[in-house]
This record gives sequence, structure tokens and C-alpha cells, in this order.
Amino acid sequence: MKRLLLLAFVAFACNRTAQVPSTGTPSDSMQTLVALTAEQQRTSGITLDSLRQGSLERTIELRGSIELPPQNLISISFPLQARVRSISGLVGRAVRRGDALVTLESMPLVELQERYLSTRAQLEQAQREYERQLKLSPSAATTERALLEARTQLRERKIALAALAERLRLAGIEPTRLADTAISRTVVLTAPRNGYIAAINVVVGQTVEPNTRIIELVDVSDVHLVLRAYERDAPLIQPGQRLVAWAAADSSQQFPAEVVAVSRTLDSTRTIELHCHFVRYDHARLRPGMFMRARLSVASERGYLVPQSAVVAWENKHGVFIPDSKGYRLVEVRVIASDGHRAIIAFDGGRPPSVIVTQGAYWLLMKLKNTDQQEEV
Repeated sequence: MKRLLLLAFVAFACNRTAQVPSTGTPSDSMQTLVALTAEQQRTSGITLDSLRQGSLERTIELRGSIELPPQNLISISFPLQARVRSISGLVGRAVRRGDALVTLESMPLVELQERYLSTRAQLEQAQREYERQLKLSPSAATTERALLEARTQLRERKIALAALAERLRLAGIEPTRLADTAISRTVVLTAPRNGYIAAINVVVGQTVEPNTRIIELVDVSDVHLVLRAYERDAPLIQPGQRLVAWAAADSSQQFPAEVVAVSRTLDSTRTIELHCHFVRYDHARLRPGMFMRARLSVASERGYLVPQSAVVAWENKHGVFIPDSKGYRLVEVRVIASDGHRAIIAFDGGRPPSVIVTQGAYWLLMKLKNTDQQEEV
């Protein structure tokens, strides 16, 4: 008796489990026809349009920033210890090659000029002594050793003078213009090329150590738009392709650019680096360091061009609704390309329809899923 009761309970539980309604997720057995009443048709907002052939560019969304190549970043320093006497200009001011930037006073510079002039005088004396020994040599009035010593001293003085001359040139002093009574304690640092003052790292009266960054300039004549692309898009990007870019903080203004170089290696984030040149750089709107976004067109796809609102998705599938004598029928399609507003679709089986639903497709899909649920219950 107990065994019969247990079997009856199991059978009752199985029947209850079979009657649980489905979750409503469309499946392969889902109906494809939606029938509407006249009132539903009037209030649904469904719009129909003809199916047309068209093309759609495939685009890649990119992010990056405006950067300057290393050769356009200029750091101005002084090789000797010095004191800042005056500063000309402000950060952001445009400068031209040769414009005065900073005036320095340097005691080591005075000592360097003194050593140069002293060595030059010693060289003149060594030259005369060598010539004298050379004249005495044929008459045996001097020894060969004395002649060699005079020649060696002459060479040493020439080497020392040449080294001091280069040190003076590094300090901004032309040694050929030095005179015994024209030693200067000041030197003016000038702009080596056209650009803008990016930073002033000293103040008047400050003592700066050798090779301290005193002023930094930027040359914006060669500005790069540096973007990053994901690994999957790397094979599609080549130098010479055109793109449009805009500031991340303001998308109202777009700037055309061209890809000039593409890195051949991936970094730790699995992305590649693109270097681009602006077709026309807008100095008023763009600045080095600004975050940018860009859109690059890499290919053009042809097929049936429809609004994105016409395509519905379910269970990793896509479809469109077409009018039927009994309502609207869901037809599966393959999405070839999409830009978020339009899509290129293909019908893999059967003859393509002439008219599709362009507005209200998702409303029909929900209606279809609800109908399918009610029938399962």
C-alpha cells in the first residue's frame, strides 16, 4: 500500500513540473506570425518601407591624444653654474628663432674665458719657440730633443685651445670674438627655433646648477594625433587611410586627418599605436595633450540597407518583420555591417521581400514572445 502511494506522489510531482511555463525566451520552435486586431494596428505605430540595396562603410572607433614628437620638445639649459639675471617672456608666448629668453651671470664662465685667453697666449709662445728651434736645427745649434719638446708643447697647446673653444661654444660664447679686454660675465640664452614657451623653471636671482632645465619650448609645426586600436582591428589599418577626429570634450567640430605610421608590435594592453597628421591643424581649438576620439573608415559593404530599428535580435539571431496576409511574419536575416543607425542585411534563404517593417519591429517581437508564452501555458 505504501509503495502505491509513493508511486502516485511521484507521478503527481512530474505532472506539476511539466506544467511550469517557459521563461519566454524565443526558441527555434517560436511562432513567426503576429496577428493584430484593427485597434492594435492603429495604435502600434508600425511603419513600412521598401527594401532597397545600398552600401555602408565599416568604421573603427579610436581613442588617443594630441602629442608632439620628441624632436619638437626643446629643453634649454646651461653647462655651467650661473645666476638668473633676467627672464624674457611668459608661458604660452610665441617665440622665434634667436629671441632672447634668459640672461645669466656666471663666474665659471669668466674663468673659462680666462683659461682660453691664457692658453691662446701660451700657444703663440709655443709656436715661436718651435719656429726658433726649427731654425737652429740645421746648424746643429740645438739638440734633437729640444726640437721634439718644442713640437710636443705646441701640439699640447693646440689641443687645449681647441677643447676650451668648444666648451665656450657650448656656453654660447664664440671664442674667435674674445679679446684680452673683452671678457663677459653674462650670457643670453636664445630660442633655437620657432615655437611656444611651455615652461619656465627658474626665477630671477636663482642659482642654477649645470644642465638644469631652465626653459622648455614646444614646436607645434609637426603635431601628431596618436591613437590606439585593438588587436582585432590591426590588419585593417594601413598608412594613407583618412579619418575624422574630434576632441573628447567637444564633438561639435571634426578635424580630418591621415594615418602616416602604424606600429608593428602590440603593447601590454593588446593594442597598436597609430600616428596621424591633421590635414589642417587648428591652433585655436586644438592643444597638445588633449584627449581625442576618431572614426576610421576601413571598408564598404553592399547589400540591403535598412534602419537599425528594423532589425530585431533574439538568441544570437537577427530578423526583420514583413507584412503578411494574416499579420506580420518574422524572417531571419544575417547582419553584415552596422554603424548603430543603419545596417546591411542579407537573406540567406528564399526570395527577399519587397517591403519590411522599419518602425515598431521590437514591439512586434514582444507581442510574438507573449503569444508564444500563452500557447505554452
